Amino acid sequence: MSRQPYRLSPELAWVEAEDGGREDHIVWIARLDTAELFELAGSAWLVWSLLTDGFTDASAIEREIAELEMTVDFGEGGLDAFLAALEAQGLILREI
Repeated sequence: MSRQPYRLSPELAWVEAEDGGREDHIVWIARLDTAELFELAGSAWLVWSLLTDGFTDASAIEREIAELEMTVDFGEGGLDAFLAALEAQGLILREI
């Protein structure tokens, strides 16, 4: 799997549960071009938060997760497969 940097799709709007006063680690994302809605929670929320904070490649995300002493589990495909799924859903774009 390529470790190229990603960027957020420009056709998105999102809101974090914390923005609404909730303590949940959830983000709701809307694709403005297709009106599709997504909900990311737990580890998926953490990765999304890191992407929005400027951690744009899998290696940087993995380093920050280790620095935070957190554990994420995306199954056999790992973080790369999760990022590929976000890309396939049009939420992130691979930098060329």
